[in-house]
Amino acid sequence: MRIGWLDSRLKNRLIIPIAALTACLLLGLSVGLRRQRADDVARRESLKAVSLLAYQGNSNALARMETLGTNALPELLRLLQTHDSFLRRQTWTHLPRLPTYWRQQIAKRYSPPRAEATREAAARALGRLGPDASAAIPALTQALRDNQGRVRWEASSALGRIGKAAVLPLITTLEADDARARQAAAAALGQMGPDAADAIPALVGRLADPDQAVRNSAAYTLVTVGAPGVLALLATLEEGREPARTVAARALTNSYLPHFRVASELYAMTQDESPARRKRSLEALRAIRVASGLATQAALARIQDPVSEVRMAAIETLSGLPEPDETVVRALTVALRDEAAGIRAAAATALGGWGPSARLALPELTRLATDQDPSVSEAAAKARQQILQGSPTLSEEPGP
Repeated sequence: MRIGWLDSRLKNRLIIPIAALTACLLLGLSVGLRRQRADDVARRESLKAVSLLAYQGNSNALARMETLGTNALPELLRLLQTHDSFLRRQTWTHLPRLPTYWRQQIAKRYSPPRAEATREAAARALGRLGPDASAAIPALTQALRDNQGRVRWEASSALGRIGKAAVLPLITTLEADDARARQAAAAALGQMGPDAADAIPALVGRLADPDQAVRNSAAYTLVTVGAPGVLALLATLEEGREPARTVAARALTNSYLPHFRVASELYAMTQDESPARRKRSLEALRAIRVASGLATQAALARIQDPVSEVRMAAIETLSGLPEPDETVVRALTVALRDEAAGIRAAAATALGGWGPSARLALPELTRLATDQDPSVSEAAAKARQQILQGSPTLSEEPGP
C-alpha cells in the first residue's frame, strides 16, 4: 500500500512540470509559426514591391529579380493569383461619393486596389525567367482569360518567352470562348517562331475565326513560324473560304519583317529533293511580294527543272515581274523550246505580257507561231503582236 501511495504522490508531482513543459512547447511552436507567417508575409510583400518596381523599369529592382532567379518562382505564382477583396473594391468605387473628411480617412487607412498591377508585374517577371518558368505555364495560361488591365497580354508575352513547353496549352486556348484569350494565345505562339510549328493546324483554323483580331493574330503567327506556316497560308488562299482567304492573302502580301527570314527558308526549299516541295516553295515566294529578289533567283534556277510542274511554277513566278531584265527574258526565250507544250505556251504568254521589254524573244516567237500545238502557236502569235504593238518604232527583230 505504501509503495502505491508513493507512486501516486510522484505522479501528482510530475503532472505540473509536464503540463508546464507542454505549454511552453506549444507556446514556442505557436510563436515560431507566427514568426514564420510574418516572415512569409514580409517576404511576399518585399517581392511584390520589387516586382512592381521592376515592372516600372527600375534598374535596381530588375537586378534584384535577376539575382533571385527561379527562387522567386513560388512567390511570383502566388502574386499572379492576387485579387483585391470585394470590400476594398467597393470602398474605392464609392469613395468619390463620400464627404471629404471620410474620403481622407479611408484613403489613409486603406490602400487603393492594385492587384491588377501586381498580377501584371508577376507575369512580366515570370516571362523574364524564360524556359525556367515552365512550372508557371498552367497559371499563365489561365491568366490569358484575365480581362483586367494588361494582365492577359503580359501572360501572353511570358508564355511566348517560356517557349515550346507552352505550345500545347496555347493550342487548347485557341479554342476558348473568350475571343481576347484566343488572340492572346495566338500572339504568344507568334513569339516562338519555328518552335510553334505544332500549332499550325490550330492556327489555320483560327483564320476563319469570327473575331477579326484573332484572324489577324493567327495569320501573323503563321508567318513567324516560317516556311511551313507560309505554305499553310498559301494553301488557305488557294483552297480556303472567306474570311480565311482574305486574311491569308493580306498576311502573304503585307511587308511583315518575318517575311525576310521566311523567304530564305523558302529559297532553300526550292532545291529540295521533293518536286512537290520545290513547286510549293516557288509558289510561296511568288506570293510574298517582299521576297521578289529571291523569288526571281529561285525561278531562274528552276526554269530547267527536270519536272515540268516545277518549270511551270518557275515561269509563273517570273511572269509576275513588272519589268524583267535581260537575264529573265533570255531564260524564258530558252523555255520557248521546252519539250512540254504547256511550258512553251506559258513562256510565250509571259513574254507577251512584258511588251517591248521582251523584244529579244521576237525571233523565237516568230518561229513558234507555226508550232504544231495550237495553244502554243496562238500564244506565240499573240505575244509577238503585243511586243510589236507596244513599240511602233520596232521594225527589226533582234537576234537572241
